[in-house]
Amino acid sequence: MGLPMDAVMGVPAGAVAFVPPAASTVDLRPDLTAAVAGLPSRELGAVLDLSADRVAGGWRFSGGSVRRALDAGHAPGEVLARLAEVAEHGVPRALEHLVHEVARRHGGLSVTAVGCCVRADDPQLLAEIARHPSLTALGLRPLGPTVLASERPADETLALLRTAGYT
Repeated sequence: MGLPMDAVMGVPAGAVAFVPPAASTVDLRPDLTAAVAGLPSRELGAVLDLSADRVAGGWRFSGGSVRRALDAGHAPGEVLARLAEVAEHGVPRALEHLVHEVARRHGGLSVTAVGCCVRADDPQLLAEIARHPSLTALGLRPLGPTVLASERPADETLALLRTAGYT
């Protein structure tokens, strides 16, 4: 098994000669697994950990692992290019398809934290509240015709609404 040089610190100098060098390439397989002959170099491990999960005997690519790379800001082409650089036999079509399929759906949803929601049956009333100058501290934004999101907690939002004359 190959070891990165920093992993053999403290090993007697003569013994280091018997430690094979760390692997810098990977066998990317059509079943969405990856295998390394020996131990991976630090760089190879980082490339694989970016878009695959460690499993017994190697790595496995999944929708979740590829999404993790995209969430970290890596473009699909970048993920595939980095894998191609270290692949012994190229990137399998199944892995290319997985990366492109996850990328196609990636970013279709967004999650926004809100302090609370203000709901009213009258959309005109909510539009008025959203424009009210004394309520700008609430950071109000519409979620729909009858719902506003406030950045502040419910008790603060209610107190400011009452101060502005809304009940």
